[in-house]
Amino acid sequence: MNGGFQKKGSKILKEEGFFKLVKISLGYYIWPIFARPIAYLRHGYYRLKWRDAAPDPYRLIYIDPQDIDYVLTPYFRPLVSRDGTYVRGGDWDLRKKELDQMFDHPHDATFQEKMALVPLDGYLLFHSMKEFLLEGVSWNRTEFYRWRSDLDHPLKDTEYKLDSMGVKIQDLYEDIKKRGFKTQRELDERPFFRPPEYDEITVVIGRDGELFLETAGRHRFFIAKILGIPKVPARVLVRHSDWQDVRVETTRSDGVSRDHPDLKDVP
Repeated sequence: MNGGFQKKGSKILKEEGFFKLVKISLGYYIWPIFARPIAYLRHGYYRLKWRDAAPDPYRLIYIDPQDIDYVLTPYFRPLVSRDGTYVRGGDWDLRKKELDQMFDHPHDATFQEKMALVPLDGYLLFHSMKEFLLEGVSWNRTEFYRWRSDLDHPLKDTEYKLDSMGVKIQDLYEDIKKRGFKTQRELDERPFFRPPEYDEITVVIGRDGELFLETAGRHRFFIAKILGIPKVPARVLVRHSDWQDVRVETTRSDGVSRDHPDLKDVP
């Protein structure tokens, strides 16, 4: 059993019971056996359609966290899995919301009907991590902690789970501050039946090339943004179909700029 999942499994067993652990374990071990081949089959289709402009399923790009101001919510999953990469049309990249209150969970009822782009300044976890890591506010006194412990619905967390989350965030912050931001491959993190890149920060790209945060790796992303780290690795989960057209056009013209991080692999 993967060491990271073993620790997580122990916590699930303690907090949520045996049957919840069984359900999550099946998803952890069974789905990857099918998901990774499906991701490469999708890549094969993309190669037939777009040839050299086809996006690689697990290629990393390097982004400046300060260039990202919005997070997509609810995230594309379960409309897409986290395996590989996708091209999707639609107006999801245009729905920017300016909020009057802090927002946290990607399944918040506010956005059940349509995906929206929420400003990071209004994202409760990011706000609370800044309070905790930069301003010396105790984790259990942050707005995020109070909100998640006071909820009267299934998203409510136990104090044990929230306290553990605070310790993890603090440890991760100190590690990145001391050793720098490492890729999952450099950390030798290997999720079951998937490449290490599967667990990198995930982003999505809108029609004009604007980068938006997805939710995988958000703790690492927020810490990098707080620390002012200029470049971090990320994996593109979804590209807008209009942006994919830009990638295709780039292969046909020597005069097109390749400064965008998602165009550096285009020949």
